[in-house]
Amino acid sequence: MVDRGTGLVPMLQDLEQSQKPLHWDLASSPNFPEALGTEAGLDIHLFEMYSKGKHQEDAFKVIDYVTSKDVGLLASQGGRVSALTDKDIQKAYGTELPALKGKHVEAIFKVKPAKLQYPSEYNSIVDAKLLAAFKSFMLDSQDLNTALRTAQEAADKEIAEKKAQ
Repeated sequence: MVDRGTGLVPMLQDLEQSQKPLHWDLASSPNFPEALGTEAGLDIHLFEMYSKGKHQEDAFKVIDYVTSKDVGLLASQGGRVSALTDKDIQKAYGTELPALKGKHVEAIFKVKPAKLQYPSEYNSIVDAKLLAAFKSFMLDSQDLNTALRTAQEAADKEIAEKKAQ
């Protein structure tokens, strides 16, 4: 499964705490020849300031603090991939999470994000079906090929219905 980790970490932690740990690890995202060393997708979080706001200086201080190395380290230790490229922050990734102990978390940082692409209007449909397939495979022990085939059929059907509207 291709994931930046943030969506999987809570599920992996739950499995670890329930004494049903999954035997898994991390690897760098697959690459295409035309985009070697990159991965698809970003998880973007934005901070914005209103140009006519009364408390711009305070707002900037909050943004400065939230994007600081100290906060980046704390977030990284808890399994959040930071936008900061500081090597110390990357090394700290997941160190506070038992489910990530002994895993190759450095693989997350071996590739750079590809140029931002705008999603298709159907991405949310496909994403939802793939997540359901992943849960069926992981939690219900459904065969992987069956889970993926079911997801594709359901996504194709919903997309066709949406196109027909």
